[in-house]
Amino acid sequence: MKKYLFIFLACYLLLSSCSSTKEMQVLVTRPALFEIPDNIKNIVIVNRSKGGVSTVLEGVLTGEVPGREQILAERSLSGLMQTLMLNKKLNISRYEMTLNADRGLSSGFGNALPWELVQEIANQYNADAVLALEFFDTDFSIRDASDLNRTGNFFYIRGFANASAGFRLYYPIEKSVLYERNFSYSDNYIEFAPTRALAIAKLIKGTDALNDLSYDTGQSFARRLTAYKIWEDRLMYKGKKNAKMTKGERNVLTNNWQEGVNSWLIAYQDTNDSETKGKIAYNLALGYEVLGELQEAKKWITVSYVDHGDKKAQDYAQTINSRIENESILQQQGIK
Repeated sequence: MKKYLFIFLACYLLLSSCSSTKEMQVLVTRPALFEIPDNIKNIVIVNRSKGGVSTVLEGVLTGEVPGREQILAERSLSGLMQTLMLNKKLNISRYEMTLNADRGLSSGFGNALPWELVQEIANQYNADAVLALEFFDTDFSIRDASDLNRTGNFFYIRGFANASAGFRLYYPIEKSVLYERNFSYSDNYIEFAPTRALAIAKLIKGTDALNDLSYDTGQSFARRLTAYKIWEDRLMYKGKKNAKMTKGERNVLTNNWQEGVNSWLIAYQDTNDSETKGKIAYNLALGYEVLGELQEAKKWITVSYVDHGDKKAQDYAQTINSRIENESILQQQGIK
């Protein structure tokens, strides 16, 4: 096992050192897909996904642990609330009671909450709006069960988890549903174990996978309602034999992006090779993006692709254009 691990690490380090690029990350702000009106400051979260007798029967037929979906629904609401609380413009509270879903099964929208109840809940929490989880359902399945793979002394097997949720945003003053969305989220999971039987047993249980997936489902939906920050992957060309380009690389690796840009500007002017100039221009676009100067980033990524034919620049240009569009939306949403 140690022998194989050493060989893997050695190969990885060798390939990394030979690569002409270095993986980087940029912290970006993404706008809300649905903008909550400015006059809504206080929102109360309601769990309305509790099933009835038919839901219990459905769980028996599908082999679910009794009460599992309600535990996972609560986990989803934790992800929802914690993400919405990051928005300083909103005050988020939680309705203590769990309400029965309108439909007998655990998927699909039923009738909206009665407006008398919506108003009662809003008054109790001094809320402007009520955000309700109307239904919640998870599913876990094994993939590649007949093709178990062995890694050293451990076996691993893949599984697939999926969650479906329905949310409504009630606005009691106008007695209108401002937003209604059937939302789904899925992911793949791998379990390791010393034996085949234990690997299958762990994956069938799927507790940790569904717990994580449920939280991520709530978090992902919340990100439709509020702007959020996320790290995105980028590439940077290494300087290698170009000393001035290397100096810029070293500057940004010590988080001195302005000096990195200054070094790359000098490197671009002093370099005659078109391919190298394309790589430097690409790096300049990255530097200006990190500095928040997106129009300069667009200028340099255009130079990289149009003037020097850098192939990676075409995809990066689309990323920069998307960021410029998002910045415009963020300004409209009052976020700088």
